[in-house]
Parts: sequence; structure tokens; C-alpha cells
Amino acid sequence: MASSPLVIVFFLTIFSPDFAKKIWEFTDETNIDIIKGQTLFEYVNKELLFVSGIGYLIIFFFSWVFTNRFDLFPKTDWIREISVFLLALSVAIWFYTRIVNVLVFTVMGVLMFYGIKKRQRYKPSVSMVLLFLYVLLQFVGILWNFDVAKTYFWKYPANITNQLMLLAPIVVLSFFRFTSIEKNRFIAILFHFLFFYVILHLTSYLLMVNYLGKNIFSCLAFNKEYLDYLKIFQYSKYHHPSLISYLLLVVGGIGYVTYKKGNYLIKRNELIIYWLMTLFFIFIVQSRVAQIGYFLIWAFILFFEISKRISKQQQLGIILLGGLFFLIGMYVVGNFTPFFYDSERVQLYNGALEIIRENNPFWGAGAYSEMVALEKMNLVEKGKLHFHNDFLQVVAKYGILGLSLLLLWVFVTLRNSLKKKNLELFFFMLPTLLIMMTDSALNHYRILIITAVFLFVFLEKDAITINKKYGGN
Repeated sequence: MASSPLVIVFFLTIFSPDFAKKIWEFTDETNIDIIKGQTLFEYVNKELLFVSGIGYLIIFFFSWVFTNRFDLFPKTDWIREISVFLLALSVAIWFYTRIVNVLVFTVMGVLMFYGIKKRQRYKPSVSMVLLFLYVLLQFVGILWNFDVAKTYFWKYPANITNQLMLLAPIVVLSFFRFTSIEKNRFIAILFHFLFFYVILHLTSYLLMVNYLGKNIFSCLAFNKEYLDYLKIFQYSKYHHPSLISYLLLVVGGIGYVTYKKGNYLIKRNELIIYWLMTLFFIFIVQSRVAQIGYFLIWAFILFFEISKRISKQQQLGIILLGGLFFLIGMYVVGNFTPFFYDSERVQLYNGALEIIRENNPFWGAGAYSEMVALEKMNLVEKGKLHFHNDFLQVVAKYGILGLSLLLLWVFVTLRNSLKKKNLELFFFMLPTLLIMMTDSALNHYRILIITAVFLFVFLEKDAITINKKYGGN
């Protein structure tokens, strides 16, 4: 039933393409003004398709929740159960509102007081301490060049205050952590919402290519100009192809891990269909980083599958060989394929490099120094408020000191995820590392919400036993 829009439209485009064209002509918001007053639907407005899509998501998502209500809400601890659901829901409504951080902060605050009341204490891990120091540096860095920071803080306060979204999970994790079962519920809820979300947008794509007379597989060409693919996002208020694709990859990777651990809320056929639809989606929206990330994630999935059957020497050989091929591949696509060349990003990177050359290499230029450079390049008016590379940005602003903290955090977190067999965290960090190199996971207000939620749920080991004094895991 959930796939019915996609199935119906697929057969319509085959057996009745003219009728399918009329559907797109009627629902495409760019055509609404043309047909208004010429049909029985005199009061049709530009929100028609959006409202119908929201209706589809609400009906099928909450139908799934109702069907699995006894597994999602077993009535063991209603605060924890409701919090899991609301955190997953906060990621879902991230597509539709900018103030979802209010819900995230509220849930985390409630859980912190819940943990304090239950006298739960957890000793901060090395990863938590490093992330805390990185966040602290953002605020201390104001002192590097106080006049610049004072001027730009009032113009762009979010550049600093959004770092509180990273601080929140660090603080709350000292008092509260989720159990393995609760993490399974979180990812299952989010997995099924995104499952329906992708179905909706693939349906839109089928109608669109049929209307334009293009081949259904035209998206597989490495060409951002193959069509105006942003039109498929008429069901969503947020239209960033790379960050949405990134979220799909994160949930798909963690969904695979939880399925392998026995998460019966995610079925095998659903997982297969999800990954196939995600493959089409990332090509439809021509997200370059997601295309790389998709195959990189599957390379690690296959590696983890076969690693149980081979020796450690063979595992090391595969890792080294795979790493070599990946570096060669990145060099080739970055230097010899125009599809992966982005002149605007090159301009951003050059701006960051100029700051690095002109300032102290150890301390950097300080907070808000990026805004000075971005204004000089006339990029702020285009909505560019960061350098689209977290590593370059931290070097420009906080020098070797900032880069060392960030790299240490990434290394320690990845190492711990493998050492402690916390593969959910690994499959969050892997695509996050890619998005940090090409966009941002730590310096963009919208994606910081996603980063904070997933760190809160998956950064630390599962809560199993609770002791009164540093007795957590």
C-alpha cells in the first residue's frame, strides 16, 4: 500500500503517458497559474502537491506507528519511549521547519532532568571531552580578534550560538543514555519515515521525466543540467540535495547494522528496497558526495560481512588496497571529470587558504574571520555562510590547534566505534566525514540539528546498568 503512488505512476507512464502528463501539468506548481480558472478546480493553489504529499506521509507513517505501537511503546517507561519517538520525529520534521531545534533541546532537557532524578551518572569518554574542547574553542576564539567578533556576532549570531547544539548532547550524555532496544526503535521510526519520503519523491520524478519526454534512466548520467531536478522537492520545504542524501545514507547504514542485530522492526525486503530507492534518489538529485558515499558505505558493509571469514592479515590487505583505490579514484574524479569540479567551492576554498596564509598558523584568525572573507567575495548574499569544508574552516579560524582537536575527535570516535563494535556510530561517522570535507556537519545551522541528534543517540555505548556514581557504560 505504501508504494502504491510509485507503482500507479510507473504503470501510468508506461500504458497511459498522456494521462500521466496531465497529472504533472496539473500538480506542478509552475503550471498552476496557467490552468487556474480553466478547470473545475478553480481554487487550486500552489500548495496542492505539497499538501497531498504531507497527507501521504502522515497517513502511511502513522499507520505504521499504530501497527507497531506495542513494540514502539511497550509501556515500560513512558518518558523514555516518548522521547525516542519525539527525537526521531524531530529529524522527520527537519524537512519542514527551521525551528525543530526547539523540540530537540526540549527532549534533551527533559531527559537530562530525568537522569538526574534517577541519579544516573556517566563518566565522559575521551570522544566527549575532545568534542567539548572543540566546541569551547569556538567561543574562546572570539578573543583572537575581538573587534571582528563583536561586529559580526550581531549580524550572524548563529555562527557561534549554533555550537550549543553540539554542546547539548555532550552535557546530557553525562546523565542519560539510551539502551540498545531504544536505539533500534529510534532508527526504525526514522527509517520508515524516510522510506515513505523517498517513495514520494521518486513518484514526482517519474511524472516529471514523463512530462518532459525523457528516459527514466536519464538521471544516471553524470550531468547536473540533465533537468531541473529541484522540482521533485515540491513535497518538502527543505531542498538541499546533498544534505538530504547524506541523511538517507546515515539512516540506511545504521538501519543495516540494527537489522543484522535482530531489529525486527526493519524487514529485509524493506532494507533492500530502501537502498535501491536511495541509489536512484542520489542520482536524481545529482549529489556528488552522496554518490561517492553510497558505494563507500557498501564497500564497508561487504568488508564487515567477509571479515568474519578471513584472517587479520587478509583484512589489513583489503583495507590498504581499498584505501589506495579510493585515493586514486578521488584524484581522478576530482581532476579529470568536469562533473566533480565546482568553481564556487574552489572560490570558497581559496578564500579559506588566504586566511590561513595571512594569519598565525597555530591560533588562526579567530571566530567570524570566515564572514569577513565571504563578504569580500560577495558570497554571503548567495547564502554562503561557511567554507563548505569543516577542516579548512577550522584551520582558517583556529589554526593547527583547532585542526588537531577536530582530527583527534574524528580519529578517536572512529577507533572507538570499531574497537567497541559500535557500528551504528561508525556508519554515522563515515558519511559525516565525507560531508565535512565537501559541505559541513559542524558549521551549518540546519545540519547541526541532525549531527546533535545522532551524536546524542549513538555516540556512546548502550545504557545497560545504572550506578549512582560514574556507574554508566
